[in-house]
Amino acid sequence: MRFAQCVRALMAVAAMGMLLTGAGWARTSGQAQGSGTPVPAKQESPSTDDQRTFRAMVAEVKRDIQDRKFDQARAAAKKAKAFAGSRSLGAEAIAEADKLPGAIDAAEEKIFNDAKAKAGSSDRHELVAAKKVFDLLAAGSGRHAAESRKLSAQVAERIKMLAGALVEPRRTPEPGAIPNIPRPEEQTKGPRVVCAVSPVVHQDWKAAVKPEMEIGQAYLDEPVELKAGENCGLDEGLMQSAAGGEFRLLVSIEPQGTVADCILVMGDVAIGANVQAAARRGWQFTPPKVHGTAVSTQVVVAVRIRQKQS
Repeated sequence: MRFAQCVRALMAVAAMGMLLTGAGWARTSGQAQGSGTPVPAKQESPSTDDQRTFRAMVAEVKRDIQDRKFDQARAAAKKAKAFAGSRSLGAEAIAEADKLPGAIDAAEEKIFNDAKAKAGSSDRHELVAAKKVFDLLAAGSGRHAAESRKLSAQVAERIKMLAGALVEPRRTPEPGAIPNIPRPEEQTKGPRVVCAVSPVVHQDWKAAVKPEMEIGQAYLDEPVELKAGENCGLDEGLMQSAAGGEFRLLVSIEPQGTVADCILVMGDVAIGANVQAAARRGWQFTPPKVHGTAVSTQVVVAVRIRQKQS
């Protein structure tokens, strides 16, 4: 009897030991099964498609910076940062996106400082280049927009002064030239718009001439002639509403006689923008040449619009 009781007691102790061992194992393994302290979930790597998309977004920002589309670059940079965060691309991608706005500001700062350094130049080409930059920045939302608007106006005045110094008439006007365009208040008949290249005093070019190099108007073999079409190419709709006025454009001419670019140096800005558009759209000059070689040049074109008769 006592022997049987001892056996049962030993069996109970063994069973208890097994239960305790099983409980300990369960507590240990439960960390991986959600019981006890959970093991952090393994983070999935970003997909290849997401990484490729992010790289394309960064490349788009860099292209916009290269093309000087700074506001567009800022918008693209903002999207790139949001994408990196929403797709969990990691700290490295987010850090790269964080640097994009600084790169945009640095590029904008560089071209602004370069243009500002040229703003006091006496060279027309440098002034024209500076004004283009100021106009670009003035149209944007960058930190230099307000200052660029002021500097653009100042540079335009400086270009106007230089342009005025170029229009000393020839003593003997070339055949077919229009040395004296009637002023709007004097003109009562004929076309509403007239335009002509302002003449300059001719000078001899003594250096060698390379094809397509840029040489001043005064050194051309013959004065370039403008073929602008009826009413100098201005739209009929504008002709119905435009008031009279006088304008001067500084026009860059390619060796073939086409218009490379032009800027308004005198006249109402709103109407002047339409005159510029007409020049870029359809004006054609006789090819500028020096010693028989086609070159590029710049000329001042005077445009006068007669007041519409009521």
